[in-house]
Amino acid sequence: MVHQMKRIFMLCLVLSACRTDSGKETSSSEQPIVSASASVAEAPSEVPSGRGHGRHAAEMRLVHAAPPQVIGNLPVPVIQRIMHSRLAQIRTCYQTALVKEPALAGTVSVHVVIDAKGAVTKSERDPATTITNADVVSCTVDALKSLPFPVPDDGHIVNVTQAFAFQPPSATPPGP
Repeated sequence: MVHQMKRIFMLCLVLSACRTDSGKETSSSEQPIVSASASVAEAPSEVPSGRGHGRHAAEMRLVHAAPPQVIGNLPVPVIQRIMHSRLAQIRTCYQTALVKEPALAGTVSVHVVIDAKGAVTKSERDPATTITNADVVSCTVDALKSLPFPVPDDGHIVNVTQAFAFQPPSATPPGP
């Protein structure tokens, strides 16, 4: 099930990368989308400390952040670090929903607009979102609204799409 979710997640990221806000496909001559090269499987939301056993390790696997897609002039590693600063809050959003829906899984993809001063002017659900729980979606979107970013290098706005994959702790990845 985890392998299948990763495939769906990556497909959603690819599909959302080929669309603009108006829903039209972008051409290769338009502003490029920059993203980190790691796949979802290679990009855990956090690096566990210790041996990775017990409850703490299971909690860390609840939320995985994919590399962000960035259109504009802020370095991907900087955006990634800032987005990851809210993972504990986003994990809490998901854990709250798991109480009522123990099998809840899917992705929340958030579109964030950063203005020329580094302030978030828009944080909204991206169409690539697959999770069905509205509370998890709105809580995740809200968690990113007040993030402080550095001023973009060229003084223009930056568009970021950040996807978070949610997986309950009881789910086990399929064998090879």
